[in-house]
Amino acid sequence: MHSPDQNVERNRQLLLERSIAGLQKYGVTTERGDLTLNQWLQHLLEELLDGANYIQAAMVNSEPSTVHLGANQATIETGSMLNPAGEEVATLTIANGGTEVRLSFQTKSQASLLLHALVAPTEYRVVPTDGLRRVHRDMDACQKVIWLAGCQPRVPNGFDPSYVTDAQARLAEIDQWLEAQHP
Repeated sequence: MHSPDQNVERNRQLLLERSIAGLQKYGVTTERGDLTLNQWLQHLLEELLDGANYIQAAMVNSEPSTVHLGANQATIETGSMLNPAGEEVATLTIANGGTEVRLSFQTKSQASLLLHALVAPTEYRVVPTDGLRRVHRDMDACQKVIWLAGCQPRVPNGFDPSYVTDAQARLAEIDQWLEAQHP
C-alpha cells in the first residue's frame, strides 16, 4: 500500500534507508531489548542536540538564492561569476524595475554578511528554504518520537506533553514561513 502523498512516501524511504544504515553501523535494530527507557531517552536527547546544531549551522551559513524586498518587487540574488583574472567570485545582484546592480566579493561569506545586513533585522536570519524543510522534517520526527517515548498516559514519568505541543507550534511557524516565501 502506498500513500497518495509523495512526502509520506519520501519519509517512508528515508526511514528505510536510516534503518539499514543503523543496522550496518551498529549491528542492531531498534527492536533491541537491552536499553532502558532512560538509555533510549539519552539517545533521543543526543539526536535532538544534533538537530539543534544543524539548525544553528543553517542559520549561520545560510545563503539564499533570491530575497524579495517588500511590495516594490525588488530582489537580491546570490550567485557567482568569473572576475577579469578568471577567478570565481561571489556576487549579489540587486534588481528593481529593470535596473540591476551586481556587486562582487572575494568570498561567499562577505556577500552573505552584506546580504544579511541589507535585509534582515538583527533578530532574524535568512535561511535557505531547503534547509528549513530539512529542519522541519527532523523536528517533526523528533516530536513524534518524544510523544511515543513518554507523553502518552501509559508511560509513567514521561515527558511533559508541552514539549510536543511546543514542537508542533514551532513546526506550524516553519510552515507559515515556507508558505510566505511562495505566495
